[in-house]
Amino acid sequence: MNKDIEILRKLAYEYRRCIEDDRNSEKAKLHTASNDLHMIRPVVLIDELPWIR
Repeated sequence: MNKDIEILRKLAYEYRRCIEDDRNSEKAKLHTASNDLHMIRPVVLIDELPWIR
């Protein structure tokens, strides 16, 4: 049980680091502005990388 708690704490720490990263907060601002119809710049999402085989 203690091992599980340790693993979950490490994962929560990594998750929080990703959330607080400056790049991700900037992307969140862009998405929010776009959804509020006050677009700062277009949000570009690339789902597939066709040049990689």
